[in-house]
Amino acid sequence: MRWQKRIAELGVKLTRTNYASPGAVKEHNAAAYELRRIILQVGCASDTDLDELLSFLHDPNLRGWIAFAVAELNQIPPAQRDRCVSVIRDLAEGTGPEALAAQWWLRDNREAINLK
Repeated sequence: MRWQKRIAELGVKLTRTNYASPGAVKEHNAAAYELRRIILQVGCASDTDLDELLSFLHDPNLRGWIAFAVAELNQIPPAQRDRCVSVIRDLAEGTGPEALAAQWWLRDNREAINLK
């Protein structure tokens, strides 16, 4: 299975988690771990793969996952990191847990991303 298809499947799975069910939360955590592993593997593979990975920034199920994980990769070009940071800034304007996580991420990474 190509990694793009698997990432899309994981994105859907992560958005359908029933947090009231311990089993579902366990499955969610396993899917999140797998997604981060794929992002790390693909994001470091080639510029072409990284560009394909960043195409998922438009997917509402995956944009946050991709933005946070790719922005923290060490070996990516500044323009690609800036795309991720832009998504994180957008998420920070929202409400809920993802917005709070984005606000914290921006605060914690202020120097690394040259925020004023």
